[in-house]
Amino acid sequence: MKPLYLIFLYLLILGCERQQPKKCLNVAYPDYWGDELVPSLQHTVVGDAVLTNQFESLTYYTHGGQVVPLIAKSWSISENFKKFTFKINTNKSFSDGTPVTSFQIKKIWEYGLALEPKSSNSSLADVLNNVIGFEEFKNKKKLKGLKTPDAETLIVEYKKPFRTGLTNLSQTRMSIYKIKNGEYLGTGPYKLIYNKNKKAKFIRNKFNTDTIGFDTVCLSVLDVKDVQSKIETGKVDIFYFGEQTKTKCEDSNTIGCVRD
Repeated sequence: MKPLYLIFLYLLILGCERQQPKKCLNVAYPDYWGDELVPSLQHTVVGDAVLTNQFESLTYYTHGGQVVPLIAKSWSISENFKKFTFKINTNKSFSDGTPVTSFQIKKIWEYGLALEPKSSNSSLADVLNNVIGFEEFKNKKKLKGLKTPDAETLIVEYKKPFRTGLTNLSQTRMSIYKIKNGEYLGTGPYKLIYNKNKKAKFIRNKFNTDTIGFDTVCLSVLDVKDVQSKIETGKVDIFYFGEQTKTKCEDSNTIGCVRD
């Protein structure tokens, strides 16, 4: 299980002693996450925080510096650090119930690599430019160094030793997804069902088995100067990146701060 989801990074939260259970956990951010949430084009901190609830990558890089399995259940690395072989957890499913395969991973990475970046650091090229065949990708639209001998096996071959390969493949922009009827579907604990006018709504992804506390999460943008009043009145439950506010959690009986 990926340990960091929507509500566990930097936040301020109203004490949970509520008389009635909430229908929607109200989470606010200091900036807008963007109209189109596509992992391949991730380029902001807020966008990354929102995307990580819907999409998962092959591996996860913990804050303790350890790389752990996510969509890949295991891997092996050649002695020269040029060849990475991943065994894919095909028991993982997208939010429409279809299983993840190595074929889909290769397909979506090549799709994402062909997209026009939104900024200088928002493209899969930051990682995939090291893969064999990158120079020919513009014409061929295929990466020779991505191989899928079967549905459970993904091989990534680099042009030269890439010792940080596992860490790079854990980035949000390297997350796995599929496109269905114009929707971007992931394997994470939530499914995005609305994103408009700087508001968004997530519902639980019934095909994800991770334990999460809320079935529905509502997102909004909130000016940092309004954080304390909105939380104390219960209009906002969580403010992401709470270190940007001047709220002193230690002096409050109703607001708590959590850092990771």
